Amino acid sequence: MGNTMKTRYSCISFYTAVCQKCFPVLLFLLLMSGILLTFSRAALSQDISSELKVEHRIVSIQENAGLVPTTVIIKRGTTVIWLNYSSEPNVIKFQNKKVTTACRSPINFFLADNGSYQSIPLRIGAVASLCFIEKGTFEYQIRPPNPQWNDPQLLRGTIRVD
Repeated sequence: MGNTMKTRYSCISFYTAVCQKCFPVLLFLLLMSGILLTFSRAALSQDISSELKVEHRIVSIQENAGLVPTTVIIKRGTTVIWLNYSSEPNVIKFQNKKVTTACRSPINFFLADNGSYQSIPLRIGAVASLCFIEKGTFEYQIRPPNPQWNDPQLLRGTIRVD
């Protein structure tokens, strides 16, 4: 039992001696990796920020005029804001090309079961916004929460991201 204790203490003192020698090196490597990670994140963030300028476009959902404007042409990183000025709740749902990726924080949008963004029912006077980063043409419908999908009265709009 005495030999076991000596062996245990000699192992501990060996590891302590090794750790004391390695600690400054490990600390230096950890510090340098943290600095590099910070600079690389800042550089990446700056690249994305310079590429994606903060811009906004407003689409109003109106009782008699429909969508104003019906087509919006934007650059990547632009946020489209829908304002519901109609007399009933409405849902924004993308049709053929689905919006599956967005930047910033979408407001009153959620990822539906099919993996694409769809708005919640927007009450009268409510807003919804979505920041577009995918290039392409996104057609959407504005509809009541429980519509007949082939209803010719549904409002249709287009977002073109260049």
